[in-house]
Amino acid sequence: MKNSGLKSVTEQAWKVVLTVIAVCFLIGTFLTFVNVVMRKALNKPWIGTEEMDSILLVLLVFLPLAYVEWTNKQLNVSVVFDLFPKKVKFWIRKSHHLLILAVSICLTAASWEVVQRNMDVGNKTASLGIPLYLLFGIIFVGFALTTLTKLVQLFMSDEDGGPHDH
Repeated sequence: MKNSGLKSVTEQAWKVVLTVIAVCFLIGTFLTFVNVVMRKALNKPWIGTEEMDSILLVLLVFLPLAYVEWTNKQLNVSVVFDLFPKKVKFWIRKSHHLLILAVSICLTAASWEVVQRNMDVGNKTASLGIPLYLLFGIIFVGFALTTLTKLVQLFMSDEDGGPHDH
């Protein structure tokens, strides 16, 4: 990025997000292992682990969305794209940013509405009694971060319209 201070802050923020994701993955793996042992070996399942695994899975899916967009590590096929002239590539990248931004804005708004509805009603998970708005809040944060990422990329991309060096 042109602004090294902003680059440093974003790199630190992504490190925090990736650390949270790694910890959630380890916790989920541990919970699943313990639950399998408890269920199969001792015939006493650990109540609530399925709910915790579901929550951790939501974290593992939705929090990294923005990071994948930021680093341009999403799956893509560049065989045809590489054949286009530089100017066409620029507009394809800008169009990509706009499309993902529009979808992210819609999904951010929709997920916030679901968060609010669950807060109003007071829905909770069956076993652990965890408020569902927290679970849907994770989805909201994932889409909100993706929206922010696309705004930055749309207005601060390199000359060819692609993401900055990360």
